[in-house]
Amino acid sequence: MTRKYGILAIPLILVLFFVGCATRIGPGRVGIKVDLAGSQRGVEDLPIRTGWVFYNFLSSTIVEYPTSVQTAKWTRDPNEGSSNNEEMSFNTKDGLTVYGDLSVSYHLDASKVPAFYVKFRNDDITQFTHGFLRNVARDAINRTGSQYTVQEIMGEKKSELEQNSRLDLQKQVADIGVVIDQFGFIGSPRPPQSVIDAINAKVQAQQIAVQKQNELVQSEADAAKLVAAAEGQAKAQIAVANGEAESNRVRAASISQNIIEWQKLTVTDRWIAKWNGQVPQVQTGTNGPGMLLDIRPDR
Repeated sequence: MTRKYGILAIPLILVLFFVGCATRIGPGRVGIKVDLAGSQRGVEDLPIRTGWVFYNFLSSTIVEYPTSVQTAKWTRDPNEGSSNNEEMSFNTKDGLTVYGDLSVSYHLDASKVPAFYVKFRNDDITQFTHGFLRNVARDAINRTGSQYTVQEIMGEKKSELEQNSRLDLQKQVADIGVVIDQFGFIGSPRPPQSVIDAINAKVQAQQIAVQKQNELVQSEADAAKLVAAAEGQAKAQIAVANGEAESNRVRAASISQNIIEWQKLTVTDRWIAKWNGQVPQVQTGTNGPGMLLDIRPDR
């Protein structure tokens, strides 16, 4: 009986040993082996990749970390991120306080996970994200935001602020193997309401000025068209007058003495064509006092 139980105990011991001395590293994660006894106590330098890992649970332990992208949102909206108000604030170059909702995405460099563990001694990545990383991110946005005026942040320099803040944050966490994939505002930064009103008023004034300028340009264009039309009409009238004058000149130049004599002969020919062959019955004296003589032959 003792021998029978001994034989049955062997598989059970092997199972317990396997469960206690083996673990599986899943995809998107990396493990590190920590030696708890012996002369080589401490964290091994090389991380453990995906797959089964065997170790002595009496003298070693395996700590896992995710290497997939982690995302955090710090907002004042209780429906996004934490239910608490986690918005961040920073001071601008002109001394104003600006609030904003921010998000960050990052992942761990697998080759530097041992150094990450040595620094934080905690495998809870959430605690790192909303603790250490949040503080470093807040410092980065404060340092960078102080280099811009509120008008620049609300305008064309917002993207530049986000980029420089991400570079600053990356510089602070590079030595612990954290790679910042994204860092920036969710929506627009929120300066004081008085500043927003002033910016809106300035933008409205600029829009009105542009509208007036456009109206002035249009009026000038319309006036130019009218002037051009009037000039064109005047030129047309001048061209007509010049044409008539030239025509008259040509006509006048074409009238010669020969044409006048020819016209006279034409008139005479017309009179001859109309004469019935009878001579005048009465004519006046050429030298007398104007007597009328009857020169008919039958008298």
